[in-house]
Amino acid sequence: MDDLYIRENDRHHYYQLKNDAGITWGEKAGKLREEFAEQLEICTADGPDHTLTVVVSHADRKSSLDTNMPSALAKRVTVRHFPAVRRPSELARLPEIREVLSELSASRTPSEELFSGLAQGFYLAWC
Repeated sequence: MDDLYIRENDRHHYYQLKNDAGITWGEKAGKLREEFAEQLEICTADGPDHTLTVVVSHADRKSSLDTNMPSALAKRVTVRHFPAVRRPSELARLPEIREVLSELSASRTPSEELFSGLAQGFYLAWC
């Protein structure tokens, strides 16, 4: 499964995860572009506030997708880089993930153990 939907009160978040090192908006007859255009249409019709995000595991893909974003999706779709890891504990060591985990933590000074526990907890919930 590579799609994620999160409903947060009146805001809906849609994510597509892509691990393809060569993914583009135009690849496979514009499949990615069409998927996001359709989702944008659904979101707009539904009315609630929403976010649309494509998550890629390769930094160069983020750069390419940002640079070549179709005008119909510009300012409506966000591209995020989330590096592939082998173990949840590796997530806890990524600075960009630590920032998010810090915001979720009840502690003002989260420890290594807390970061690791949060990352593993999210991973288990996702599984």
